[in-house]
Amino acid sequence: MNILVSNDDGIQAEGMRVLVKALAAIPGNNVYVSAPDGQRSACGHGITMTAPIMVDDSVSVDGAVWAQALSGTHGHWGVPVLYFPTASADFEELERFGMIGALSDHIESGRIKIFSINSVNDWSLDNESVGPGERIWRQELYDRYIIDEVVPYIFSNCGGPLPVAAVGASFGAYHAVNTLFRHHEIFRWCIGMSGIYNISCFLDGYYDERCYFHNPVSYIANLYDPNIRRSLDSCNINIICGQGAWERVHYSREIHEVMDRVGIRHNFELWGYDVAHDWPWWKVQMRQLVPRLFPLG
Repeated sequence: MNILVSNDDGIQAEGMRVLVKALAAIPGNNVYVSAPDGQRSACGHGITMTAPIMVDDSVSVDGAVWAQALSGTHGHWGVPVLYFPTASADFEELERFGMIGALSDHIESGRIKIFSINSVNDWSLDNESVGPGERIWRQELYDRYIIDEVVPYIFSNCGGPLPVAAVGASFGAYHAVNTLFRHHEIFRWCIGMSGIYNISCFLDGYYDERCYFHNPVSYIANLYDPNIRRSLDSCNINIICGQGAWERVHYSREIHEVMDRVGIRHNFELWGYDVAHDWPWWKVQMRQLVPRLFPLG
């Protein structure tokens, strides 16, 4: 008997591999595997001429005659959204904490298409094993990686250059906001939830030009160039923070006040004292913001 095994939680999923091994142990069975290259639960995907699904047939699954891994993203159409993980998390964080499920209707409807990458905070800004000069240099390398590798991949996947949204919570909010301000010609929306926007606390008193240009509250205070301001005027900048457990509201207030002082348009929302620095609330905030920022049609 020929048996094709597939799933939606990825080629590396332990349950699928156990199943394949058990089926292959039955005499007469030929087992074949075709599965996503990563977790794709609660995700839609459309095949298009401009963004085809890529097949990797170099993978192996014990017991299978052959196996292939299929590429994919969270969504088939819509505004490309680059998600920056919290703290030292990885690209699968959105799935683990239920954000993809919470936004599944917006993903399936073609409102947004989500791309997620790994954090490097443990290697860069939050790495106390190296000096602050090296930390900020590594942050610079991360910024170059976004522009030189991630953005071209997004454009290729979407069939050409499109305005991109940057989104993050906690430490990820810093990266989202910093990325828009540094690359406003590419990133036209940002959502920073419960963020830190003053990175001086990670630099042990060290300060150089690179620190300045990666510290939003520093360089935004001096953004008066008319060409940059015209570009930023067409961006949609959102700073959101709760006032409950574990929130550090002063960071959000600080960047809000800096933008107010220089006249940069933005949306600043302080949520209630019951709104904690945690995933359940970030999902609620995203559920409200996504349809407001990215209308269909």
